[in-house]
Formats: sequence, C-alpha cells, structure tokens
Amino acid sequence: MLDVSENVKGKRYKQLIDLLSKHCNRFAFVENRQMMEIEEERLAYVDILIAD
Repeated sequence: MLDVSENVKGKRYKQLIDLLSKHCNRFAFVENRQMMEIEEERLAYVDILIAD
C-alpha cells in the first residue's frame, strides 16, 4: 500500500491520478473536510477532480 500524505497539487496531482488509473484496479480518494468549510464549494471541487 502507498500512502501519500503531502498536499499534491497541479500537474503532479494530475500525473498521480493518471498513474493510479492506469496501474491500480482501485484506490481511495480521501478528503479532509475541515479544509473546505462550505459544503457546496467542497462538492463542486470534488466534481472537478473526478471529471474526465
């Protein structure tokens, strides 16, 4: 198991997601809900992350 605990952003984040989707049959995306206080903004951000 690989545990990434740093805040991966931008191009590195996209590369990580691409790597996971190509080489893993499953992975967990865990978010820290305390980092976004407004629920609607948090959900919109998650929608952006999972868009193709």
